[in-house]
Amino acid sequence: MSDVFSKMRRGRLQYAFKREADRQAMTITEDATSYWATFAAQHIDQHFDNDEERGIAAEKAERALNPIMSALAKANGNDVSLAACKSFVAAPSVVVFPWTKATPD
Repeated sequence: MSDVFSKMRRGRLQYAFKREADRQAMTITEDATSYWATFAAQHIDQHFDNDEERGIAAEKAERALNPIMSALAKANGNDVSLAACKSFVAAPSVVVFPWTKATPD
């Protein structure tokens, strides 16, 4: 059952990521979208024990996409690639993920 919820969360996050990219008129790759959706879903699964808490965390993750997208856009000239996403995650001081109680590993 947890796997089903994880797929639903990933899909919702992927949609939110694309929607935010469209809103900011940014170029975005499928790989980058999948990467962020999977990354967020994995963090949510690690930090929350039940599906209700995970659902709330996924909603917070969706809202958190705006500052993430803005920072990526500024750093990469509005072209968000998979490499840009990975380098952004590698700099934990840049962003705190509000759906967890920690920064990325």
